[in-house]
Amino acid sequence: MAGSAAAATAMAGSDEGELLLGLNEGVMSMTSVLRALKREESSLYNCAASIAGDARFVAQVAATYPSLPRFANLRCGLWYLPEAAGIASPFAAGLHDAGNAPDVAAAMGSSAGSTAPADGQTANAPSTSASSAPPVATCYFKSTDGHNNNWSFSTVRLNLHVAEAAAAAGGALLVDATRRGKRFPDAMSKTVPIWAAVLNRAVHRLRCQRRRAAGGAAAADAAADPDAAALGEAAAAAGAAAAAAGAGGTAVQGGAEGGVADGAAAAWDCAVHLPPWVSEVEANSIRQRLDGWVDDLLGLGADLSHLVQVLGKPLRCMWVSQDSRLSLGEGQGGAADVASLAFTPLVLVGASATTARQRRCLTLPPEPPGDDPLSVTYAYFPGAADDEESWAGGLTPHLMWRHLRSLLSAGPGGIEPLLRRLQAERLAEQRAARQLQAAPRSL
Repeated sequence: MAGSAAAATAMAGSDEGELLLGLNEGVMSMTSVLRALKREESSLYNCAASIAGDARFVAQVAATYPSLPRFANLRCGLWYLPEAAGIASPFAAGLHDAGNAPDVAAAMGSSAGSTAPADGQTANAPSTSASSAPPVATCYFKSTDGHNNNWSFSTVRLNLHVAEAAAAAGGALLVDATRRGKRFPDAMSKTVPIWAAVLNRAVHRLRCQRRRAAGGAAAADAAADPDAAALGEAAAAAGAAAAAAGAGGTAVQGGAEGGVADGAAAAWDCAVHLPPWVSEVEANSIRQRLDGWVDDLLGLGADLSHLVQVLGKPLRCMWVSQDSRLSLGEGQGGAADVASLAFTPLVLVGASATTARQRRCLTLPPEPPGDDPLSVTYAYFPGAADDEESWAGGLTPHLMWRHLRSLLSAGPGGIEPLLRRLQAERLAEQRAARQLQAAPRSL
């Protein structure tokens, strides 16, 4: 009897263990659930839809500043600015509404006063003509140059074309994103502000050198012609008084370079302006390195003469993200009126939101006009374009924007087969083009 009872208990325990084992096999662990969510979130379909949704926000900001040239920061930013990839944005039409403009004063945390251009310079005067589309190009600011304790001004990636374009148009718009739960990558938080401050200081130093050279030439002329020197001194005194009045009645020496008294030079902003989330300790460390970076730039021998001539107001960053406060109503933000600002704005657009794991809906406008719009739902992935090697599978910004409607219409299950077909077609087109180019040489 005791043996039978023991055997029955053993069998019951075995059955219970098998039952529990079966239940455990059917239940996913928390780690497995998180991995499955991560795979779904970073799928090709969700990444493409997330990029397109964020690109619509970028198009809204660009419509707020229609006269400013736009730059996609390589490589991530290129995905969010289809014009930089050679494709017209599907969201560009109908977005020119200043009432939905991010507030400049809120983004900067400072007033947007006016200032006079530096002596001998032309004030930045952006064109507001709707018929002349602003240029779209790329730039390359690395986040590693802004990492804590690794701050750097790159003498390899000068990006002078950005500064010159901003000076000519009265500002510029830069686009980038990050997937690390932040609104802006370090390239926008620190690398670009450092770059702007270094260029401002370099321009100021070169102008001071020019004034010193002009003063030396005037002294030589005075020695040769005392009467002309007396007239020149009177004119210089009158000019200094006028400059002092224009600078609030204060004439200040032109900086450590030993420039002459000049109100315009005193008004030139050489400080580094960082966003409020950068600590004061880090900001002080950056300030201590600025003059050394200016020495590196000028010692490089780069041609800054054009920038010295055209930059009427110092470069300064402002940050705009999907969390930025919007100005409602006419005349409250003045975001489109960049000419009234006391600086040349570099509008740094963080394309992505910080929230993740949410379902969103994206509507693409009719194509061609008259057709029905396309609406799709997807799992939003912030900064989807960052680390493209992990999800793109050969998809490029040009290919995505060229076939965006077809790719999203294919749905999560059909987008990868469609991408393989599009890649095969593209390879066939490239092969045919090479054969066509080689044909005349073979005759």
